[in-house]
Amino acid sequence: MKNKTFWGRKPVIGIALSAAAMLLFGLLQVPSGLTREGLLSVGLFLSAIILWVTEAFPICVSAIGLIVLMPLFNIMSYNDAMGRFSAGTVLFIMATGGITITLTRTTIPLRITANILRLTKGDARLIILGFSLAGALLSGIMSSLATCALFFGIVNTMLKTAGCEPGQSQLGKALMIALPVCCGIGGFLTPAGTPGNILMMELMEGYGIHMTFAQWTAIGMPIGLLAVLAAALWLPVVFRPEGVSPQSKDAIFQQYDKLGQWTACEKKTVAVILGMLACWFAGSWVPFLNTTTVAVLGMVAMFLPGVDLIDWKTFQRESDWNLVFIMGTASILVGGVSQTGAMEWLVARAFAGLGSLPSALMWILISALVCILRAFIPTTTAVIALFAPMLYSIASMTGANPAAMLMIPAFWAPAAMLMLYTEPIFLITFGEGYYTEGDLLKFGWLPSLAMAVVTALAFPALLSALGF
Repeated sequence: MKNKTFWGRKPVIGIALSAAAMLLFGLLQVPSGLTREGLLSVGLFLSAIILWVTEAFPICVSAIGLIVLMPLFNIMSYNDAMGRFSAGTVLFIMATGGITITLTRTTIPLRITANILRLTKGDARLIILGFSLAGALLSGIMSSLATCALFFGIVNTMLKTAGCEPGQSQLGKALMIALPVCCGIGGFLTPAGTPGNILMMELMEGYGIHMTFAQWTAIGMPIGLLAVLAAALWLPVVFRPEGVSPQSKDAIFQQYDKLGQWTACEKKTVAVILGMLACWFAGSWVPFLNTTTVAVLGMVAMFLPGVDLIDWKTFQRESDWNLVFIMGTASILVGGVSQTGAMEWLVARAFAGLGSLPSALMWILISALVCILRAFIPTTTAVIALFAPMLYSIASMTGANPAAMLMIPAFWAPAAMLMLYTEPIFLITFGEGYYTEGDLLKFGWLPSLAMAVVTALAFPALLSALGF
């Protein structure tokens, strides 16, 4: 049965399309201004996206295979490729993964749910808003994927307790869309929210732009929370959800009442997370306390004798190694596109004449384009690594604020609202059958359009106010 499943229609199509893309780019005549290696790097990147979208191979398998092909095609040496793979972004993913595993083993999520229900009194609009804000805020300090998975278990249990049937309940539909959307947006709130933020800060340093944890948060909080509020308020308009009955609320409150006082494990978990948050903010003034270092130290603290919040076997078993590999490989592939000069070549042709446009129109078109293309690129780090050099070049050519320009892909990297199968976070909630791809598009097109305009106009103003 496993072989039959693997060699189903979708994997075969994925392999065929990936091979065809690579063959096409290998046979194409090299355009003027581009090298053969540059052309192959673009083809390899496109092949990778196809493999990941179609899941033709297990992600770890395709990632390893793609790394091997880089030196074979003379795009990047093996040592250079592995150097990019072991960058701080990958360490950050592993560290926050351990922290997330620890948090999910506590009763903290249930406590959050019960308190949200008490505050909302079962009103559907307030429930959506409550979970949206809670998911976004927690995603600001830990993995968006993990936060979504954490709240999914809570929401799914609540919906089943309330008698909300998949495919019928409008509340279930709205909540199951709200979770991935708002948890994704929440990844932009602070540098710790998503590995893409760390990568963008590293790239900014390379361009001579130093942005602290506090400065990023000063930008991310207002823009991110505005986007979350817009999504949470728009969902009830689109789907008109029903409320939670008094009987369902009582059942959840009974579970909560049985929990009793906070355990020592839960107190230590909260203490470690709060300590990490404090260190991240302190890193604005203490260079040693960079975001990755704090995340690693936080994870290590959970292993310490006397703390004992997690053990190594549990970490190995429950860590998302697929995410580690795909993030590392995406960084390598995009690095190859940049190193061969293909990125600069693409920028020159894709954005020719952009500087002649009125400033506001240029910003809006760039933001909208990044939003649309984001829907077809499956990883946040790939979005960052792909667009950062491109947009920095545009800023240099047009005299636009480079820091503000770089914040556009930083926002859209986690804030995907349109496509289902290219965004892993949606797959966490999609499997329960509460909503379809059509429902997602029905909801997502207007908030995406609105935020493309808002971010295009807000980022230059905010960055200017902060002295960039």
